[in-house]
Amino acid sequence: MDINIRQASIDDCDELYNIRQMPKVMENILSYKNEPKDGIRNRFLNKGNDLWIVSEAENRVVGLIILSMHNNPRKRHVGYITIMVNSDYHGMGIGSKLMSTITDIADNNLKLKRLELSVFIENERAIRLYKKFGFDIEGIAKMSALRNGVYSDEYHMARMLMG
Repeated sequence: MDINIRQASIDDCDELYNIRQMPKVMENILSYKNEPKDGIRNRFLNKGNDLWIVSEAENRVVGLIILSMHNNPRKRHVGYITIMVNSDYHGMGIGSKLMSTITDIADNNLKLKRLELSVFIENERAIRLYKKFGFDIEGIAKMSALRNGVYSDEYHMARMLMG
């Protein structure tokens, strides 16, 4: 399967909304469950310096990774990653391709020194992916989010690039 990676456009927002609504995706991201359909479109239009990258397979958008950068001058060396992949494409290398792309951009183009992300501690597949790209668990946020009616813990993970 060919996977194409490109910058997101406003035209991708409907497909991204549909991905986000998939039960296996929704349970592992921090988006609002009942966010209106134009929520992603509004976030895209107001993204500022955030970098939105999508993956395409079989002529459709199947994943998104966002690299958010701080406006605070003391934290401009830090980026925060958010990722989601269409659950029909889990285990097919989409997440790896997105992570590879965004870490390359962060390291070589943006010269960021630290990348951060959060992940529910039960999401073992995602944790393995992040560790594959050099992320380490730095801490646990207890009861950080309401998920499926239960308060869930999150790992805070980070990756440093020194040099």
